[in-house]
Formats: sequence, C-alpha cells, structure tokens
Amino acid sequence: MSNVTQPGLTMERGTQHASWFFFTMMYLVVDYGRPQVVLPIAAMRPALILTLVLCFYLLINGYKDYLQYRQVWLMGLFILLLAAYVPFVRNQYYSFMAFKTQLLYMPFVLSLIVCVDSVRRLRTVMTVGVILSIYIGLYSMTHGWIGPGHYFHDQNDLSLYMNMWFPISYYLYATERSRSLRLLFLAGVGVGLLTVVGSMSRGGFVGLLAVCLAMCFFSKRRALSLTLVALACVAVVLWVDSGYIDEMATITDLSESTADTRLKSWAAGWRMFLDNPLGVGGNNYPIRFPEYQGNDFQRSMWGRAAHSLWFTLIPETGIIGTLLYLLLVHANVKDVFWLIRVSTWDEDWDEDEGDDDDEAEDRGFLRALGLGFIVAMVGFFASATFISVLYYAHFWYLTGLIIVTVNVAEPLAEAWEPSEASHGAF
Repeated sequence: MSNVTQPGLTMERGTQHASWFFFTMMYLVVDYGRPQVVLPIAAMRPALILTLVLCFYLLINGYKDYLQYRQVWLMGLFILLLAAYVPFVRNQYYSFMAFKTQLLYMPFVLSLIVCVDSVRRLRTVMTVGVILSIYIGLYSMTHGWIGPGHYFHDQNDLSLYMNMWFPISYYLYATERSRSLRLLFLAGVGVGLLTVVGSMSRGGFVGLLAVCLAMCFFSKRRALSLTLVALACVAVVLWVDSGYIDEMATITDLSESTADTRLKSWAAGWRMFLDNPLGVGGNNYPIRFPEYQGNDFQRSMWGRAAHSLWFTLIPETGIIGTLLYLLLVHANVKDVFWLIRVSTWDEDWDEDEGDDDDEAEDRGFLRALGLGFIVAMVGFFASATFISVLYYAHFWYLTGLIIVTVNVAEPLAEAWEPSEASHGAF
C-alpha cells in the first residue's frame, strides 16, 4: 500500500482542514509549552479540550488514509498490547494509565498526518517546534533548569528533549534562506546547547556527545566537523566551572552511587523479563521491583523506576512489545534515509546551474529534516538509555513528523527522482 498522495488532493485538503490544522498546532503548544503553568487557564483544562476537539475532527472527517502507514499500525498494536495487560497485571491502575497515556497521543499524531499535506504547513510545524524548544529552554534557565512541568520534571528530561531539537534547529538553520528564520533557528541551537550544559545532566551530556558525533558522521566535511566539535568542547570547558567538569567525569565511574544503583536496577529488570517474557504490564516495573532487587539494596525499593527506556520496555512489554517498538524504530529510520536520499542536494549549489529557487529550497528543507530527524533519534535514544521515558510523547510525535514529511516529499520526489519516488509498500 503506497504512501503517495493522490494528485489534486493537496490543495483541497489544505483548504478544507485549515481550522483542524490550527487546533493541531494549538495542541502542540499546550502540550509542550504548558501556558497553563504561567497563565490562569489551568482550570479550563486546555489540553483536554484540545484533545476532544482533535477527536471530534477525526470522527467527523472519516479520513482513513493514515491507516496505510506502517508506523500507525505499529503504534496501534503497541497500544492494544498495553490495554491487554490491564486485567492481568499486579497493579491495574498503573497499567491502565500507561495505556491511556499512549492512546491520548494518537489524536495529535493522526491529525498531523491528515492536516500537514504541504511543504508550507510542514515549515509551520517545524517553526512552531523550534519556538517551543527556545521557550522551554529560556523558561528552564529561570526556574532552576526545570521546564514547565509535564515532560520536563527534572534536568534529565529537559536535556533529552533539547538533544532532540537543537540538531533539528541546526539543520534548518544551515538550509534556510530567510534571515529572520535563520536567526530563529540559530537561537534554537544556542539555547538548546546552553540548556543541555546548564542542566548538569550526565545522561544529557552522553546524548550531547552522541548528537555531535552523529552530526559529524552525516557531514560531507567530516574532518572540518570534527574540528568544530573539538573547538566547541574546548569552549565549553573554558566557559563552565570546575563543578560541571567534575560531575561529567563521574560518568565512567561505575562504582559511583548513582551509576551503581542504575546498573543494579537494570539487572533486576533483566531478571524480571526472564521470569515474565511476555511482560509484567505497563508501569508495573516499579510495582514488581522488590521481587527482583535481590540483595543489591538494603531495603525494599517498591516504586523504583528502571532509569532506562530499554529496561522499562523489555520487562514491562516483553518480547511482543519490544519487537513492536524496534519495528517502529526501524520503520522510522528506513523512511528518514529514504527522505535523505531523494532530497539530496549540493550544499554549494549554483542557482544558475541547478534546480529553480523553489525546488532547490524545498529539497534543502526536506533534506535538513531528514538529517535532523535521524540525529534527533540518536540524541533521544542515547539520553533515554538512562531515563525512564518510554511513555513520553517525544518519540511518538517525532514518528508523526517523519510520516508527514515523507508524505509531503513523495509527490515532489516523483519529479526529482522518478525511480526513487516510492519508498516502499506497507
């Protein structure tokens, strides 16, 4: 089943769903920016209202084309798996909340797929995303390096999010021609880097290193990129105080208290999986932890989190859930590399010799997103290895962005590279 948009539908859908697109963007602002934290609107439940609005649009529209995307099916199956656990797990309430959390991400993801059907709208989504990352970073700088709640409860959560968005900002900056947008994207890079460093998160620092290495790997000028990264590291060392250097130096010390307890938690999670290969259910790792902590802890550690996406995923969702999640990662990576391949452009293109201005700009923008998405995934998983963020929205929303970017790119790719236009059937 192909992802190709039917000719003639883009303009019609773009006009028809203008209000839907507006509410989709409003949901993103409310979910990440959390204006209800600083404005007296919390009692209005803006997130709930916008979720209901998006569900209403999905119901009345009857648009089923999103079912052709393998990522949608994989996310749906993952949600069904979480629902199937609820009657049988030790703590049914916690399990139900995991199911509910994942389910409530879908109205936004499906709305993205329906509404973002042009390069113009995709640019709007990404610009809003960068603005939100800047706002969250600036907010954290004045609130003890804690973001505006929800996904940003501590410095680790904050740095993980920034490790996803500052590389996207970087690639958008590198290809943007508008001076005002270049300044915005450059601000996204600067605020993101400052926030990761200022958060003092060791997991965030690991993610930052992974992002920098990934950016060097995907650069056409790797030697220059490595030199710039080295110079940036020297600048960071000169800028930060000795406390930051000392804190980051403890990353390799496995006997350090935090690292030692994290490794013991991962070992307990692996034992939990071996005893329950089909999984213990969503959010039930903390409930079952005392059964598997052994003699590694001096007291019962009921409620302890796994402190790792992977050691939450494996024991809680078992073989089936882990396979579904890995298939989702694979589908995203496959789509992103297709996007990079078909939108490849010469960074030193000559406007008189290459494509016309609009086509060259579109190709540059789509390639920037492809590179930004793959590096964002590197940053996410590198940081998430040390944080329990399996049920956070970040990866699910990124998946939605990948789907719509490929969907927008396919009709354009038919003109650029007809032999490469279809990235594969379902």
